[in-house]
Amino acid sequence: MIKLIQRKNSNILMVFVTLVSLNYVSGQKLVYWPGGNICDAEQIPYGDPIWEENFDGDVLDAEEWTTYFPCRGQDDDQCLWARTHGIPGQIYRDNNIVVNDGKCTISLRREDGEWFGQKSPYTTGMIRSVKAFSHYTRYEILADMPDGSGVWPNFWMFGYGTELDVCEYNEDTNKYLIAVHRFDGGLTKPDWCCTFVKKDYPITEDFHLYAVEYEPYRVKFYLDDEIVGIMPRFTTVAGEEVKECENYEPQLMIEHNSWPEYGNPLNVIADFATLKRKTKNFHVNEGDMVIDYIKVYERDTPKVNIPSMIQFLLRI
Repeated sequence: MIKLIQRKNSNILMVFVTLVSLNYVSGQKLVYWPGGNICDAEQIPYGDPIWEENFDGDVLDAEEWTTYFPCRGQDDDQCLWARTHGIPGQIYRDNNIVVNDGKCTISLRREDGEWFGQKSPYTTGMIRSVKAFSHYTRYEILADMPDGSGVWPNFWMFGYGTELDVCEYNEDTNKYLIAVHRFDGGLTKPDWCCTFVKKDYPITEDFHLYAVEYEPYRVKFYLDDEIVGIMPRFTTVAGEEVKECENYEPQLMIEHNSWPEYGNPLNVIADFATLKRKTKNFHVNEGDMVIDYIKVYERDTPKVNIPSMIQFLLRI
């Protein structure tokens, strides 16, 4: 193979040898960028939502939502995990979810709860969409987040090996977490994680729009229509994150280990938890997470495949 590379493209061989010597290859996925602007794929407009929940009526729509995490291997709540999420801090109960006046309110209460033998001094609620989405997609929520000690509200997408955390925080309402996680065979890959968005106003004092856009080459996070974080799909061999709208010449690049797996069906989740530590050792404030709406959009963009270094070398 080396002789073939030398004969047809000696520059590729030089880059390959350099990468090996610098230990870039180990644990990384090298791909071939054919050239162009990474923002070209984002020029297609989203259009109208393909799915939305405006919480009309006076009850949560059971055809659209579950109020628990389905037990692994089955689609019900008959296991410890379903209404605890494996965390001893709370029990998820249907009674803590109220729909009226076009809004959904999830309440954290100081009251004893128990599920499959696990007891907690706090009950709360969560909603998980029945429908899953597996395309290049924008997810958004307009919500008034809760304040107080020990609270842990979340808006996120999860399915198979991909997780997108759009907004989650605890106690400090001047900053919140955005993250992307990948899980392969139960093992966590190196995350794009722990990016804290800081604002000059408390995010718990009013309704705010939180959103994420999963694109072919970038995952973009928004707060009130302002981009507050970008996860790039690629990094150049020189270590530059490829997240700006610039033209890049054809070259080898490094794909992020935690880049979302296209086609993973993601469910939309909003939940109001307490901190993971044992809640009996500290006080958690009661409060409400109030959701005005949740919407999902998709671009009419086909899957974008970037050949790996090996695939590219086999073509030349």
